[in-house]
Amino acid sequence: MGKDRSSRKRGPQTPQDSAPQQAGAVPFRWEGGKLQICLITTRRNRHKWIIPKGLIERGDTPTQTALKEAEEEAGLVGRLMPEPLGQYQYKKLGRWLSVQVYAMEVHASHESWAEEKRRRRRWVEAQQAIEMVSAAQLKPIVMAALNRIMALPSPQAEG
Repeated sequence: MGKDRSSRKRGPQTPQDSAPQQAGAVPFRWEGGKLQICLITTRRNRHKWIIPKGLIERGDTPTQTALKEAEEEAGLVGRLMPEPLGQYQYKKLGRWLSVQVYAMEVHASHESWAEEKRRRRRWVEAQQAIEMVSAAQLKPIVMAALNRIMALPSPQAEG
């Protein structure tokens, strides 16, 4: 008789209730009184729009990972809103991955960054961001970000 391989640890086989293996950010800024969201392309398809995200490495927190990935993948530096927007799941190489996502207020944008030759970066108005994101499961996360950001006091109301 062969060995039962079904008990091997391979990560979640379904997306339900898994701890996040990745963390990401929905970067935002106010430009001319309008809310803008920054999207990036995947490394494999420069026409598929996503948010910066990556694996949570041992010893890192989801918030550290979200900030690090935003800088590496999009050249953006900023501050995360404290509460996560939620999680979404996607399948990569036959394995389900869960991504915890935060809204990130961008304070600086590098002219040059680690993955600029592999990815495109684009600032778009909020509604366009929802339309552009490729993964259906990411759309509700971007909508949650917009709702949370719009509930904040407008920066134009200050000063």
